Amino acid sequence: TAEDKSKDSDLLNAIIGRLSDGIFRRYKSYTNCSTLWDSLLKDYDSKNALTESYLQRQLHTMRCFDVTKVNSHLDSMIEIRDSLETRGIKITNDIFKNTIISSIPDVFKPTINTLIVVSAKTEEDLTPQELIATIQAEATGYIKKEGKKEQANYASNDRGRG
Repeated sequence: TAEDKSKDSDLLNAIIGRLSDGIFRRYKSYTNCSTLWDSLLKDYDSKNALTESYLQRQLHTMRCFDVTKVNSHLDSMIEIRDSLETRGIKITNDIFKNTIISSIPDVFKPTINTLIVVSAKTEEDLTPQELIATIQAEATGYIKKEGKKEQANYASNDRGRG
């Protein structure tokens, strides 16, 4: 109907209007939203080799130096690994564990070392989920402990000026 064509035209113009100049020139000749969208997905779908290599590089070069940000750091690592796996790129558990271990603050190293020793002695593989859960639990404990120190420091500095 005429109303559908008008809505399609409005949507088409809205999409094209959001494109950068260089991209706009490539797609300005499209006359309906469906073919434009299909072409955009085909050209820019995040399953291309550059995106895959970027995600792999990002995963393996991530570093977290702030204990208070470890949980969000680990969440990001999990998201990237999941994204790679949906693209058909498998990151093995051993590689993922090593990537995690090398990316977190040194304060967690003694706990991780203990996990590795226990895993070896019990002959049970340490899973990434167990590693992550342990790091997150320790990070939460560390954050609570630091919060109490700050409260104590604040209370001891709450004196008048004489």
